[in-house]
Amino acid sequence: MSYAMRYEKPEVQDRLARDYVMGVLCDAARRRCHLLRRQIPALDQRIYYWEEHLQPMADAVPSLAPSAQLWRSIDASITTAPAQRSPSLWSRLSFLRGFAVAASVVAMALVFVQLSSGPAATVDYVAVLAGSDGDARFVVTASDQTRQMDIKVFGNPLATDADYQLWAVSKTDGEIRSLGLLNANASSQRALNETDWRLVGDAHELLVTAEMTGGSAIGEPSDVVISRGLCIRLSDG
Repeated sequence: MSYAMRYEKPEVQDRLARDYVMGVLCDAARRRCHLLRRQIPALDQRIYYWEEHLQPMADAVPSLAPSAQLWRSIDASITTAPAQRSPSLWSRLSFLRGFAVAASVVAMALVFVQLSSGPAATVDYVAVLAGSDGDARFVVTASDQTRQMDIKVFGNPLATDADYQLWAVSKTDGEIRSLGLLNANASSQRALNETDWRLVGDAHELLVTAEMTGGSAIGEPSDVVISRGLCIRLSDG
């Protein structure tokens, strides 16, 4: 498949549009997306969709006050970074809007967790997994304190004639590795062994797929992706 044809695939367009709006693309990928949206009308439409879908989340949750450690890190990076050409006003506004939406998604996840379970151990990682319609299906959190993963389920029940499997997509090598089967219609908790914890810590995103009974027999996810979402680290540790 050619480079250009890859971006004609709807699932690639949707994922790129979502990450573009949330502001989590690297500079090179963001510039490429900005160019592609002018060349591929369907991609531009998906970007507008995610902007319209995610902005209400930003409007509905209270502002998150940055921690003192975050301000110190920003100050240190500004002090030590080499001089560079100042970005355009539009670039700065686009980044801030994407950051605000991403922060709102995290805030929404934490609200879900608090409403569902009350006070709990410190949350170190959170992922909001959404379906193709953009609606949140799962909120996954993990705590280093308890080495436990909590999976909250939302939305209508899924079909019972398939098993559902949770996967971690590595930000180091891009490989997709299993975190085991899950009950897609009921919230649950599970203990994380050392291997699972490393997978969560290295995850760029988590995804859930529909598999044959017993889960994937080849150690790879099927093409039936039920939901997916960025795995965001909250703690400084």
